[in-house]
Order: sequence, then C-alpha cells, then structure tokens
Amino acid sequence: MSQSSHILSLPQDVITEIYFLLPMQGIAALRQCCLQLQQSISNDKQLWIRIMDRDIAERRISLLPYRRTIISANALAVESWIRNAITLEKAYESNLHLNLDHTIVPDRLSATWAKLIRGRWCLVATSNVYQSWLSLWDGGSTGRPLRMRYSLAGPVMDGLVEDTEDGILLALSIGTRSSHIQVLRLTQWQDRVHIDKLATIDGASHPKVLRGSILGFAVRYGDDSFPRVIDWTSGSEYVLGLAPQAVPRATNTSATVHRICWAMVLWGDYIVAVFDSTVNIYRRETAPAAKLLEVIPLGNSDTEVHVREAHCVIYPGSSAGETGSCGPNYSPSPLAIVCRNHIGATFAMTIHDLGISCQPRFLATKRVWWDSNPEEPDFTSTMRVFIGLTKSKFIFYTKGAEGSYPRDPPRLFFTDIRLKRCPDAETSHASNNELPFECSFGTSQQLPPSDLPLLHFYPCVDFDDARGVLLIATSRGEFWTARVQAEEILTPDSLDEALPSVRPKSHNFGRTLSRLGFWLAPFLRKEIFAHYNLWPNSQILHQIVSNPINFFPHCDMLSQPVPMDLPIYYKYRRDVESNHIPDELRAEAIRTWYTPGCDNLNLPGWSNDWDAFPDFSRWVIPPLRWGYGEDGFQDYHLHSIIALIRHEFCILGDPVPLLYNTKNMSVIFHVGQRIYMIGEGEEKWYNASQMLLTLDEFSSDPSRLYLSREHCIAPSYRDWNVDELQNIILGYDVSVEHAALSDIGFDLDPDPAKWTGEQWVNIVKEYTIWEESCKDRI
Repeated sequence: MSQSSHILSLPQDVITEIYFLLPMQGIAALRQCCLQLQQSISNDKQLWIRIMDRDIAERRISLLPYRRTIISANALAVESWIRNAITLEKAYESNLHLNLDHTIVPDRLSATWAKLIRGRWCLVATSNVYQSWLSLWDGGSTGRPLRMRYSLAGPVMDGLVEDTEDGILLALSIGTRSSHIQVLRLTQWQDRVHIDKLATIDGASHPKVLRGSILGFAVRYGDDSFPRVIDWTSGSEYVLGLAPQAVPRATNTSATVHRICWAMVLWGDYIVAVFDSTVNIYRRETAPAAKLLEVIPLGNSDTEVHVREAHCVIYPGSSAGETGSCGPNYSPSPLAIVCRNHIGATFAMTIHDLGISCQPRFLATKRVWWDSNPEEPDFTSTMRVFIGLTKSKFIFYTKGAEGSYPRDPPRLFFTDIRLKRCPDAETSHASNNELPFECSFGTSQQLPPSDLPLLHFYPCVDFDDARGVLLIATSRGEFWTARVQAEEILTPDSLDEALPSVRPKSHNFGRTLSRLGFWLAPFLRKEIFAHYNLWPNSQILHQIVSNPINFFPHCDMLSQPVPMDLPIYYKYRRDVESNHIPDELRAEAIRTWYTPGCDNLNLPGWSNDWDAFPDFSRWVIPPLRWGYGEDGFQDYHLHSIIALIRHEFCILGDPVPLLYNTKNMSVIFHVGQRIYMIGEGEEKWYNASQMLLTLDEFSSDPSRLYLSREHCIAPSYRDWNVDELQNIILGYDVSVEHAALSDIGFDLDPDPAKWTGEQWVNIVKEYTIWEESCKDRI
C-alpha cells in the first residue's frame, strides 16, 4: 500500500490540517506525488479557503470582488482565485507584456468617459455636438458585440459606478444646457441588457462619491462653494461646509476663500472630503449642514499643498485603531488619501480613526511621495491618476521622459500603495507613541509603449487590477482592452461576471431603430468626415442606415435618439468664431447672466449694459463639455474667458458677469456667492482675484468692493500638468486632422499609429507654424 493512502485514511479535517502546515510551494509539490494526493488536495475546498485567508489576505493581494460566493463555489474555483491573484501579482512586478483587443466605435464619436465592469463589459460614453451615446460592449464574447446603446441629451463629462446585486448603478454628469447628474441602473433580464433611469439631480455636476442611494457631488446650480450630499431616492440633501479655522475671513464679511472639493468618501460614520489643501471630516447626518469634526492640513508650515486631483482608499482588514465602535457604520480601517498637486507631484498619506467611547479622534501620518527610485519617472510628471477596481493598484499617466511631446509620447505606469507599520512616523494629531499604518508606494512598472495604443488623444482609462484588464478609450472614437496575463487562469464557473439579473422597470426591449438614419445623417457630410478623421468613405455608415439590424445583430437595447440640449452657443459657433454674435445668442447669454437682486447695481465707472459690452464674444463661449478632447479646444484659451477662468483659477462652477469697467475691460463676476474681479493686462495676460465679499453684501452696497480690495485673495495655482496635456492633445489631434485633409507638405500615412518618431516631430512642427499664423490673424 502506498504511503499516500495511509495519509488519506486519516479523517478529512486532520488531512486538511496537515496540508495547511505546508507553504504553497510544498502543497504544489505534494500534489505531484500521485493521482490520489492530487485529487485530495484539489478537491479540498476548506483547505483552499484557509490558504486564501493565509496567503492572500495576509499579503494584502486583491481578490476579485465579483467572484462567486464561497457557498456556491467549488474547490477548483477557490484555487483559481488564489492562482490568479498570485500570478497577477508576479506579473505586475516583472516585465509586463499586454495583449490588446481593438474596437472602433461605429460612428467614430469622441470618447469622453469609459468604465470596465466586472472585467468583461466595456461601458463607453461617446458624443459630438449632434449626438451622445452610452454604449455597452461584451468583451467576454467572440467579436466583442455591442449589447446596448442609450441616448443622452449631452456628453458625459464624468461619472461614478457602483456594482451591486441590485444592478450596476451609474451617476453620470451630463453636459446639457443646464448640467445635471443622471442616476441609471444597468441590468440583464432574460439574457437581454437593459438600462433604467432612476433619478435626475438638476443643476448638479462633478459626482464624487456613490454608495447606494447616497450621492456626493461638487457643484450645484453653477456654485462650487460647498460640496453636497444627497439621497437621490428621497431628495434629502445637506451641505459640507468649510472649517472656520482653516478659512481666512475678511473683516465684517461672511465671505470665505474658495476651496475646491476634489474627492469624497463615506468612511464609517463619517464623510471625508479632500479640498485644495485640507482633508475635512464630517459626521454623517441628514441636517441641512453636516457637522464638521476635524480639518487635517495636507501641507505643513514649510510646504503648502495645492491639490488638483485626489483619490480615497479604505483599507480593509487592518487592526489600526481598533479601540472602540460607535455604531453599525463605524470603520476602524485606515483611510489613504492619494493626491496629485498643481505641478504633477503625487503623494499619499493615511488617516486613522482613534475614537474611543464615540469621541472622534483622528491621526494623520506624514506624506509619502512617488519618487522612490531614480530609474523611475520624474515624480512631478503625473498628468492624471487612474485607480484600480480594488484600489490597490494605480496607473499614472505621465509626460514623456524627455518632457517634450514630439520626441517622447505620454506613458503609463503601474504602481501600488500598501500599508506598513511606522512607529517613528511624524504625526500631526497624536503623540509619537502611536503606532499608525503609513502608506508606501510600491515598485513602478512602465507599460510597454509598443503594447499600447497612441496615448496622445485624451485617453479615458479604467483598470480592473484584480483581473489584470485595462480599458483605454480615446477622443478618436476607438477603445482597447489590454490584458496583463495572456491566459485566463480563472475557471469559467468561478466568477459572477454577468450583469446583475434584475427585472427592469419597463419591459419594452424592442430596438428603436426607425430614426437611426436621422442621428447618423450629420456624419454623411464630407466636412464632418474630414474634421473628425473618419473613414475615407461613407460605405460603412450607409450600411448602418440601410440595414441597422444587420449591423448591430447582438444589440439588446438601442434607445430612440433624444435631441441634444446644448448651450445655444453651439448652434452659432461658426458665427462667433467669425466675430459675429447673432441676436438670439446675445439675448440668451444676457438672460443667463441675469442675477436676482443685481438689476440696479450702481458703481461709478462700471456698467451692466451688455448690449454695449465690447468683449461679448469672449464671454459668450460656455465651459467645456467635452474636456480637452473637445473639437476646437485649441481656440478656447485664445477666445474664451470662461474657460480661462476655470482653468487658470481652478473654478468648477459657472462664472457669471455682473459689471464691466468701460475703460480698462475689467469685469466683476460671481460664482455662487463669491465675488471676483478679472482684468486684462498686456499681451492678453489676465489677472484675477477673489474679493472677500459675498454676492448679497455686494448687491446691497457695491461700494463695499473698494473696501474688500484690501482683503482680495489671488486664486489657487493653476494645474501646470494640464497645460502639458493640452499641448499633447492639441499638437497631435490637430496634426491628425491636417494629415487627413492632406494639406501638409510631405507624404504621410492616414493612420497615425504608423507614423515614425521623425514624422511626429515634423508634423507637430508644422502644426506650431499653423498656430502661430492663426494667432497673428487674431
């Protein structure tokens, strides 16, 4: 009788204990001894569950959140979760090789937002001034079929996704004439994909947190003074105010210095909001204004921080701060704050809840910067940060190594952030005898440029770090999925990757295709094809119009196109570019500038006679709806004061002019209750300052403006790495346009992916010449 049979004659629980004494390598070796041992180990579900807890949880390697439940999964499925996590972790730390799948959106609309759902479904928002769509592609099926298209009245500016058993919840900021947030639910019922509209939050934009019925956002009716939290099922809403001690105040005024909300998270019993230079912690409650508990500065006495992007990560499973509990929502898990500042430097810090007996007490560790290894990229080169599904891995979108976009294109880097005990950490809210967890950046790995699509065209990136799948969509109407591992290690029955099965609100699943030709018609015009660099002929589009069902054979839902509800400026865009303001546009702009209570402002030397306003054309262009990928964006900083104010002075709200100076072209404007003054200097150089005076105070006595000028505050620093991103987008996007129009002085392949480095440099040089000649004509 073989030795293995003696072992197998023991009780199963004893066998499991014996196996569990071995490391993973020992278990793998033992399984190779004989078929009996192989079957015994492979089928021991309890063993693999314990190994998962020991080797995965303790090493803080992320498991797939959408795996099947332990009860429904078999031993092979549990083992595949472990193998996938370990293999993927090794891949991240070695030389990566990505496997790409490429998809072209049928109408080649610009992608403005994209999300990867359960590592399989590609949700991509695309639009132009004629139409806007939210499309779902099944990346797990052969040929990646289009399964759903949902029409929207404006472009998706940004959004959040929450994966729940009751459906995939979406909170999308829609750039209509009056921006709003739509709450949608994506489900699958009887093998058909469906989307339900659950709620609309009028006037809201820039969603920051979504958990069930709770939605936090940064802007309400054009006012970004204070972020808000709303229960979208009941409409209950409350405001997150700023800390009195953190906000300088002018004498005899209630005005506060503006601070932008860059991120928000629900952390146990608290709401945490990241502002320009502080982290504010509030008590979760339903009063009109949430109770502010503490303000934690991100900088120190020597270094001031100007945040321009932030992400919040709650780390489960640690023992930090396990000193008490204040209710069912209490969370002792540490909270990591990852920020990018105005010069592109990225850092992280950790906040701990040390509350005892329901008394809030917080501890913040020192900042840790992303500059650990000399061979890694310059830590001040980050233009954007993308966070993984499990929030254990990050992707940094950085400038080229040479800092010059014609020579070296943008790059993507993987990195991770983990916690480590740091007994000698410098803390700002506790004595040094505390033992906090501190953030630590892991080794960074550059994604091979040869494995990636061109990253010049304002990429929208999402990342499933637990499955090793990357989604990249660009402003050129294309998207890619890239896989870190060539083979799928997970067993087919180990995942719950289908969309949640929920009965939809409506049973009308019919394809509404009768008006398909209507929304495709604009793309049949030759100039649109040339301008958006579409196919050289309209054969494919004609096939869609003539026989749409054959073109979208797998599409479960294609909603009826809704009319675009954009600012009226887009109707007369070409007129404005020709320095002509049509009467309808002028009347609409003056109507939107009307501010109640400011009809009869009387300030010597100032006027609100907008019909005589000489700078009307530069104030009539609305804020960007398509971000830096918007057609004609290169003209915004030359012509649009609104875009300049938002970018230069970091304002998310809507600037509304109140008065203009008839001599020096200065303009007084407000954003919500805040008052600003902007003036034009030499060579179109602008300077602006915030007056510590509220709108109500100014409207009741405009002369107070002169008193408040003693307390005027210059707005925060601009995001300098966004300038670099603009250069990349403008240089390449406009270059592609001119190449498609064949108006350059040398031969060039229509496909920019085939251009050599020398050709890139040459065409961008020509683009620069075109830009300079355009400026001379202005």
